[in-house]
Amino acid sequence: MIRNDRGIASVEFALLLPILLLLSVVAAEFGFAFVDWLAVSNSTRTAVRVAASGGDAPTTDAAILSAIEDAMAGAPRATITSVEIYEVLVDGSQGLTQGYPYSGGFGGCSPCGWPAGSRSTVFASLDTVGVRINWTHDWVVGLWAAAPASWSDQEIIRLEPEFGL
Repeated sequence: MIRNDRGIASVEFALLLPILLLLSVVAAEFGFAFVDWLAVSNSTRTAVRVAASGGDAPTTDAAILSAIEDAMAGAPRATITSVEIYEVLVDGSQGLTQGYPYSGGFGGCSPCGWPAGSRSTVFASLDTVGVRINWTHDWVVGLWAAAPASWSDQEIIRLEPEFGL
């Protein structure tokens, strides 16, 4: 009995191709999301360092928001929805907050509960500041979601003290 095995490889390839393509697309989608997350994480760290060095200067929040916009240039599919600059209480919870909604640019604060001038940079009672960036990621292919994914990233740091000279 003679068996003809011609074409088996083509049939196997045709059966596996959709699975391989799906795995490739999923890997690419999560790769794009990871690149955006890294850019947002970097901008959050940059913003919290600006907050620490700016302390209680009246222009600190504007400098923080500007640093975030500059650092987000590397996140092509990420869109900021809002930024929160907040006081970190002794127990680690969130205290007073300055909220900045984003719609193509930062508008005024809402809520406006912790202006930069009220932050303590006195060595004996330094405030701890937190910065949270809320953002969305637009999926390239969108196989699993019609809406963008919403995430946030936050960092905290103690303000730098001001020493009188």
